[in-house]
Amino acid sequence: NNNIIRNNTIRTGSRSIYWEGSSTTSLSADNEFSGNILQDPYNYGIYTYYTENMKMLKNTITRTGAGTFYGFYAYYADGAYKIDSNKYTGTAITGSNYPLNIYYCDGTSTNRGSITGNEINVTSSTAVYNDIYYGNYYSLTGNKITINNQSTCYALRNYTGSSSYGKDVYVNENEINVKSTSTVYVYGHYSYSDKAQFNKNKIDITTTTTTYIYGGYQYMTGGMQMNDNVIKVNCGSGTFYLYGAYYYSEGGNKFKGNDVIVTTSGTIYHYPGYQNTANPANATNQYNNNKIDLQSSGSGTVNNYLGAYDNSADIMNNNIYCSSGTGTVYGIYTYGYNSTGKWNVSNNKIVAENNGTGSVYAFYGVYLGNGTVIANNSVTGVSGSTGYTVGLSCQYSNGGADVYNNSVYTKSSGTNYTVYLYQSSGGQSVRLRNNVIRRVNGSGGYVAYCYNPSFHDFDYNNYGASSGSLMYFANLGLTYNNIAAVRAGGFDKNSLSFNPGFMDEDNGDLRPNPASANSWSVNGRGVQMAGNDKDIIGNARAVTTSQGVPDLGAYEFTPTSTPPNCTLTPNFPTPNA
Repeated sequence: NNNIIRNNTIRTGSRSIYWEGSSTTSLSADNEFSGNILQDPYNYGIYTYYTENMKMLKNTITRTGAGTFYGFYAYYADGAYKIDSNKYTGTAITGSNYPLNIYYCDGTSTNRGSITGNEINVTSSTAVYNDIYYGNYYSLTGNKITINNQSTCYALRNYTGSSSYGKDVYVNENEINVKSTSTVYVYGHYSYSDKAQFNKNKIDITTTTTTYIYGGYQYMTGGMQMNDNVIKVNCGSGTFYLYGAYYYSEGGNKFKGNDVIVTTSGTIYHYPGYQNTANPANATNQYNNNKIDLQSSGSGTVNNYLGAYDNSADIMNNNIYCSSGTGTVYGIYTYGYNSTGKWNVSNNKIVAENNGTGSVYAFYGVYLGNGTVIANNSVTGVSGSTGYTVGLSCQYSNGGADVYNNSVYTKSSGTNYTVYLYQSSGGQSVRLRNNVIRRVNGSGGYVAYCYNPSFHDFDYNNYGASSGSLMYFANLGLTYNNIAAVRAGGFDKNSLSFNPGFMDEDNGDLRPNPASANSWSVNGRGVQMAGNDKDIIGNARAVTTSQGVPDLGAYEFTPTSTPPNCTLTPNFPTPNA
């Protein structure tokens, strides 16, 4: 105990520094290894086993050549251990490389472990692993990892593996840069973590094949955080996977303020939330304030799952662009795990598009009920394919859903549904208010596809002078081809169908153009909705008659143009007729 190895230069050897206690019940305590320069060790740089409150600080390892190598190696380092501010540089490595290899290291809630401020730089033709396994109460923070290799790359593998580990582990503010010709993995938290954090990390990966990023994967409890990360990945023709609180995880998780940019010609699986289990506390998951840009230039499917199989979710203030060359695209896919949850989907801008054979689902929501609100969203779905295009889908809303002040636009060569509202039983309902819904082209489909008129309440909408049939009720086989027929059928008494004059609808800009006379068709034509006092960008919106009348769609605005002239019907009225 209480030994110091400091400021030495050690060349070659199997292990530059080797330190070992007796057992898990007889630990070597309070030792310090700091400021040492270790040149070309063969198997291990610093090797420690069975220690407590160990300090491994400001050491530098340089290595070149063949053979399996471990840089900073710690087994059973308990207590307030510190593995901080060390540097490892591996050049032309031809054996498996483990710059960080830290196993069974447990801090405590009051004496946390620290793996902080280390710099790892590896150039290798072989596999690289930065492994942290089976620990509790530690912070993996502020590390810079740079890897250029041609084989499997675990840039970070933080793995717990059972409920005995992963308590209060924080993986924050790390910088990871990888160039590889093989599969790349980043494990923030993998399998069992409680109160896990994966925040403010910067990840930049270029590879020719598949990439996996696990913010939190399987059995997350206590509210997992994945916030304010910047993730940029180009994986060539490979598949991209991102997992937040994924699979068999409790609620109360946060995916907020992230900037995710992915390019590939393959498939993209972006799963920030995929709870897929009952949540005893029914805590709401939050997917807010993210910028998500997912692009496949080939035939890959693009899947953006926010709140898939959750109990309840907030999906708010996101800016989302998803595209595929010829594959199917989901701008947002969200799906309730059971009938008890409530969703708030508001203030999102969503653009989903493709140019080939796949389908486009800009917003796809199923089992969102119990007072779910879908409001103030700008939703664009554009497809050059013969597949399905769906702008906004809200299906099986047990306990009811309000869909109001959304701007929705679809354009397609195939079957085109601008809104798809399928409520099939008396416990399911949707109220549609103050929306602008515009459909252009399509070989089939409708502006609004519904099931049973008894479960739908529609009024104060603009159906956008859309092409094709306006509304369809599947259980009755009723088709309404224009707004006059819809009104005659008892719906949308205060609605209209007029081109809203969007700024640039084909490119996802659904703001009304104030200089267009058409914009008068959405100005001041809504109805006040309680609590709906702001538009998509925070402009004030009237909620009482004394405040005024709200605009239709996601945006409040003031026209600068002259209103269009009225059309006299009939042109020559008969006196006293």
